[in-house]
Amino acid sequence: WLMFVGGKLPEAMADFQSSLELNPNDALTLARLGMCEALAGDPAGGLRRCIQAIRLSPRDPARFHLLGNLVWAQFAARAYDEAIDTARQTLREADLASTRFCLVLCLAGVGDLSSAAAELRALKERAPDMVAARLAGVLLAGDPEVRGREAALLDAAQRQLSA
Repeated sequence: WLMFVGGKLPEAMADFQSSLELNPNDALTLARLGMCEALAGDPAGGLRRCIQAIRLSPRDPARFHLLGNLVWAQFAARAYDEAIDTARQTLREADLASTRFCLVLCLAGVGDLSSAAAELRALKERAPDMVAARLAGVLLAGDPEVRGREAALLDAAQRQLSA
């Protein structure tokens, strides 16, 4: 996980794959690999893995982590409406900054810039360093197209917030 948040997507994917070889029933690792695959340019494969993880552990007490990974895979797949629903469900269980950040992107993706700006404002209060890093270009996606959308949608939300 630290490799992923440190911006080393290929290394993170290799680590998650190795972990799954040791324990193929680890739902969290499966979901994290799915999210990484989606952000690396394989959204369909990433979505499949995230859904498989949720099915593998449907009553997981930390289900919000599984759903949080699914939100990012849905974002990568341009399934913004589904991602918004999943993000809101996740945030009812745990207010994770990464999930709220993806919600900002997806709201902007469907053109709801006022809601995206409101969520971004709240996120700046909750996780100012993370937002500052993202605005400075430290983004999660490895795939150039997904990364470009991540940057453009964040910029749109930030412009709306500044207006």
